[in-house]
Amino acid sequence: MTSIRQATPDDARAVAVVRAASWRATYPSVVEQRVLDELDVDASERWWRAAVTAEGVAVLLAERDRRVVGFVSAGPSENSPDVGQV
Repeated sequence: MTSIRQATPDDARAVAVVRAASWRATYPSVVEQRVLDELDVDASERWWRAAVTAEGVAVLLAERDRRVVGFVSAGPSENSPDVGQV
């Protein structure tokens, strides 16, 4: 059974790993392979650690058997604070 819960800073590594894996599986025909190969899980982990506690940002996790299998985030756009993004 899959459960949904709010992410915490301790979940940042799992989110970063899922993000990298999903990009590598989804975008090989859209993004240069070099870009996919160079996805930096450590840098992404640092970014997500801050994001899960940022004001106005919600990060939800999907877990199965206590393992993060997906996530969604919503908050202000990085490019325009008056616009939201998922």
